[in-house]
Amino acid sequence: AYSIQQTRDGGYVVAGYTSSADGDVSGFQGGWSDCWVVKLNATGSIEWQKAFGGSDFDTVTSIQQTIDGGYIVAGNTVSTDGDVSSFHGKGKRNIWVVKLNAKGSIEWQKTPGGSRWSDASSIQQTTDSGYIVAGYTSSADGDVSGFQGGWSDCWMVKLNAKGSIEWQKALGGSDRDEARSIQQTADGGYIVAGWTESTDGDVSGSHGSRDAWVVKLK
Repeated sequence: AYSIQQTRDGGYVVAGYTSSADGDVSGFQGGWSDCWVVKLNATGSIEWQKAFGGSDFDTVTSIQQTIDGGYIVAGNTVSTDGDVSSFHGKGKRNIWVVKLNAKGSIEWQKTPGGSRWSDASSIQQTTDSGYIVAGYTSSADGDVSGFQGGWSDCWMVKLNAKGSIEWQKALGGSDRDEARSIQQTADGGYIVAGWTESTDGDVSGSHGSRDAWVVKLK
């Protein structure tokens, strides 16, 4: 498990991955791992669970209950089949955003990314009923523009309520940069936290090696 949140009914929703096809797990798609979402009641008993993905590696890193009582999940996939469509980089990791209804069934799914690795660490529903995703990308093509170079950039993607990209932003320098958490702020912008190994580009004030990096976006 990578992410958990208390739900409005007093229970909990947990998200991560599984490689099992037995025990508490049903619906495993095969391959290395599936995204796995488990809904618990207030005392921790399973109400429902869903495994989704394809025939390769799939995992969820962030989940949030949405205003309609469903759930938005973000993570990554290497699959090109099963529940996954519109994959950009075969053999590479793409961000995978999946909207679930209140019972865990898929309403829609999107795979923002490019021909190299992209990964999501954090997702939040925004005040306009869309979504903001943060993670990293190593791509300079596909859905990505403004890549700073190096191994990876922080990558923020704003989606509308149906998962279509409204805007995206790559931030960093010529080394490794990753966003780990994002939250919408009271002024309608966003605060992003992660880390950087860069000393140039969008990064200033480096202390050496890997530093925490906090960025305020409009």
